[in-house]
Amino acid sequence: MNWVRPIGLGYSTRALTSSAVRLGLQPQQIDDEEYVHSPQHIISPPRPPHQEQSPYNANTFPVDSDPSTSITLSKYHARDLLMAVSMNADTHRKKVAETVLEAMEELREMALLGAPLWINCPENSGMESLNRVEYLQNFCSTDATMEEIMKMVEVPSMTSLDGRNDELPNGGQQSQLPPLEQDDLKTEASRETGFVRMSPVNLVELLMDVMSAEFHIPTALVSSRECHFARYCKQLDCATWGVVDVSLEDFTFPLLRYKRKPSGCLIQETLNGGSKVTWVEHVQANNRSIHSIFEPIISSGFAFSAQRWVATLVRHCERISALTTATNPLSNDGGKSLPKEGRESLLKLAERLTRTFCVEVNASTENIWKPLCVKGAQDIKVMIKNSINIPGKPPITTIIFTTSLQLPSPPKRVFDFLRDEKSRSKWDLLSRDNTIEEVAHIITTSKNPENRVSIIQVDACRNRVATLYLQESFTDPTGSYIVYAPMDIRAMSMILNGGNADSVFVLPSGFAVLPDRAITANGKEEECGSLLTIAYHIVDDSCAENCVPRSSTQTMKRIIKTTANWIREAVAEKK
Repeated sequence: MNWVRPIGLGYSTRALTSSAVRLGLQPQQIDDEEYVHSPQHIISPPRPPHQEQSPYNANTFPVDSDPSTSITLSKYHARDLLMAVSMNADTHRKKVAETVLEAMEELREMALLGAPLWINCPENSGMESLNRVEYLQNFCSTDATMEEIMKMVEVPSMTSLDGRNDELPNGGQQSQLPPLEQDDLKTEASRETGFVRMSPVNLVELLMDVMSAEFHIPTALVSSRECHFARYCKQLDCATWGVVDVSLEDFTFPLLRYKRKPSGCLIQETLNGGSKVTWVEHVQANNRSIHSIFEPIISSGFAFSAQRWVATLVRHCERISALTTATNPLSNDGGKSLPKEGRESLLKLAERLTRTFCVEVNASTENIWKPLCVKGAQDIKVMIKNSINIPGKPPITTIIFTTSLQLPSPPKRVFDFLRDEKSRSKWDLLSRDNTIEEVAHIITTSKNPENRVSIIQVDACRNRVATLYLQESFTDPTGSYIVYAPMDIRAMSMILNGGNADSVFVLPSGFAVLPDRAITANGKEEECGSLLTIAYHIVDDSCAENCVPRSSTQTMKRIIKTTANWIREAVAEKK
């Protein structure tokens, strides 16, 4: 059975190409109940050809004078990693096999043990956080334990030891000190338990489709965390499965920006056919270059916590349940029912809409964001997408522009304001002075009616044609999303009659709302502010591959700034 990766989990995956035999990612003997997910072929990617930078002229300017190299560097890292491991396949085969077995045992113990290994962290939304000293005593060697404890109590270096000090014997020349990236890695560890309406076997199949990943949050201002790992699965007893990740960088790269220590989940079958999932997220990350407004939720471990994994799995299963529900309201009065085929088509289109938004609005290496080169737009990023030679898509050029900002209002207030169709005219430039109503909706979760797929109609005025929007809004303890796209009446009618959702072209715009710090254990979300990401995806055929017309840059800045100001003012007044 094939499952689609859940929406909102915040990771992008790529298949690493290599032979499992050459990489040695499988133990010598694998039982039917044990699996190691590994790549299949190895291909060294060619160096991309040099592309000339678009010249300046009177009407256009390059989005950025320096071409982005993030994708190239990512490919080289993956290639070098695979080649380094493949060159010593015989040595690494046994080492990887031993490591995944040790990692599975560590994960099992960490998932089952309670205090003092895990402690409730009041400032971290009631999540369980790892007691580092207890972890070192139980899972690390004596030498490693002492080294880590020394780091925890280390005294900062004195000024006189600075390599730039003129009093040094070398005459003030900077000392050739080793890189400090490894020491800059900070440990983040959390645990979360939740119940998922899916069998353990299906959950295992869902989680095994990963080999290389970039973990990210919904903003273009925070770099993704890239990692290459082996994922190992084992049935621990008749009703329990374990899925654990082992970082491959341990074998070849001593200095990293991000590394996954044994992380994953224990899946226990419940009496109702569902699963109890205990997720352990244990990583080391370099958080030196983090945008200031996101620093609190990242340094606290909240942004990439185990809670996010469990919440996403729960929502994914609720979406599957919504597809199989017998009836759902077509109109707000509940007097009509949407045919099964129409409900499925609408939900599938909404899922693709939201999935595309999550894929596009992040700082993964696949997304080439450039700063909007206009005064007063420092945090506005822009990305040009071209579908001229892509089968199944219209030959057009589109542009995505986005920014993130901090609001003093709590996340729930911001989410309720943005998802409510009655508030749309207060922030949407195209809906000002128009009558707006939600003509139909499907609730996608049984517990929260705010999680819904809606059809919103903006009535015509001043001889203008009425506009329909498909919108999905959902919220969980880790964040909220409101994603929408305009649709013409003909396409919407086709979908409601059970037409093919894949044939409809949509450009998602919308919002992501995160708390500006970890929510406290007492649940008083109103005490924290919000981190709001705004993103628009529009058609703009005037854009060249790396150039945006000056008139367009001013328009994008005006749209972003106006929308942000209107939202800020509205949620400040809304009590």
